[in-house]
Amino acid sequence: MMARLGNAVRSLSWIAWAAIVACVIVALWMATPFFVRQLYPEDAATRGQFGDIFGSVNALFSGLAVAGVIVAILIQRGQQNSTARIY
Repeated sequence: MMARLGNAVRSLSWIAWAAIVACVIVALWMATPFFVRQLYPEDAATRGQFGDIFGSVNALFSGLAVAGVIVAILIQRGQQNSTARIY
């Protein structure tokens, strides 16, 4: 009984940390336009050039997302194979 409770607390704390990290990321994302306007108040062209710098970061995160999906599929396939062997 205590082991289940300990696992539930650890699981809850993991979920809580994930929620906090997600909220921080969303808050930073929403605050970005305000910071860019403060850094580059001149004109929209300068701000556009600043935004173009992050095109490679977008490609990086897209690639990481695809890799994460592939890893999740492989893990799920392995779990299905192990379950099939049991039954």
